[in-house]
Amino acid sequence: MRTSKFNPMDWDIETELETGNDDFVYGNYVDWDDFRNHEEENLMDSFNVNLPWDEELTWDEYYAFIHQEVFQKTSIIKEWELDNLKIIGESSTMSGLLLKFPSRQDSQSHDIVSSILDYYEVPSGTDYEYDLPEHLQFWQQDVFDNQYSYYKERPLEFTQYKEIIDDITKIAKRSPDTMTKKALLLSSFILSESLLKSVITDNIPSNENFDHVNKNLLDNLIDKKLRNTAGRNELFKAIFDQKVPNMEWIDLRNVLAHDIANPRIGGEYITYEKNKSDGYKQFEINELFKKQKNFCYELETIRDTYMKNVPNE
Repeated sequence: MRTSKFNPMDWDIETELETGNDDFVYGNYVDWDDFRNHEEENLMDSFNVNLPWDEELTWDEYYAFIHQEVFQKTSIIKEWELDNLKIIGESSTMSGLLLKFPSRQDSQSHDIVSSILDYYEVPSGTDYEYDLPEHLQFWQQDVFDNQYSYYKERPLEFTQYKEIIDDITKIAKRSPDTMTKKALLLSSFILSESLLKSVITDNIPSNENFDHVNKNLLDNLIDKKLRNTAGRNELFKAIFDQKVPNMEWIDLRNVLAHDIANPRIGGEYITYEKNKSDGYKQFEINELFKKQKNFCYELETIRDTYMKNVPNE
């Protein structure tokens, strides 16, 4: 029987509060790596995964081990050489031999556990307010009571986006102040996110024929999905049957939004650290603006191709 993947609603997940220097509350965040470490045994139990650390296994026990779902569906056994365990003891028959399973203190044990948790879709790294499941967010509603309604009434058009992003790019090039450059970058990322939300919202089929109750339920569901990256990706794929064009600045956007002092600007480059395990990442500032303009072009191309294939009403 297939084991269900990770569901955050089933767990008591500890959130941390992100605040600014003036004590303004940005929202919650979750350190998923810390959650993984603290809940490792409970997570493994919930997924029915048995890891016999430091035990001596019979061949029957080893056979049962490698036939667990996660090892049948992935290459973890081969990748971490769990098919090459040390044989201990002496016996004239295979069934009499024992296999020594690695210790939890071995250097590769963390990677084995991490690969298993990845398979069961346990998040890793750090997620901030609007990428968290709604029940973990500090602000259950943001500035807009309903983003879906907002973008239906006030969509950001492609022409508007191009004009604004060009203006931001020019100001950023002229400004010698690093804080101003970071603020402008963040503004451009939020603008690109708004463009994506507008394109999604503008192409969701009408629900005007629904009764009031079902219409509200659908509107609220769409609104929730618009508020986080995974939800937007899901809506976009459902509408256009394509993935959202690459937005490789998402991590930098989140870091700037929640700790604008973190990224450092040196010359034409911005360097930031999402978390200690990932280390530092770097972008050329001008390239970030070019990437966003290309994102707009790809988005518009997908939208235009879709519109050509939509039957006229």
